[in-house]
Amino acid sequence: MDALESQLLLDAAKVKSPSLAAIVGFFVPALAAFYTRRIGTGILYLIIDLLNLMFAITGIGVVTAVLFRLTATHLAYTWAREMNRTELQHAIAARAPETIHIV
Repeated sequence: MDALESQLLLDAAKVKSPSLAAIVGFFVPALAAFYTRRIGTGILYLIIDLLNLMFAITGIGVVTAVLFRLTATHLAYTWAREMNRTELQHAIAARAPETIHIV
């Protein structure tokens, strides 16, 4: 497979940008989870963000919010790369010629 063919497969595979997922994951973790099609995780992230906001009054929420956002950034980047790998494998499998099995 040459570079042009792999680029065409990537274009057809509905890729997600891992860099965008990571940046969004730091500022709005729930939105990054929704971007990578993890709805349940996004809802959980909304709840965690709300709790961090409530605990920010005592000061501990600031520390936990930073740790949570760093973790969410890493996870969003990893999930986007995983989605791209899976979509590319599906695109390659759909493009592969049918093999004939002679019995």
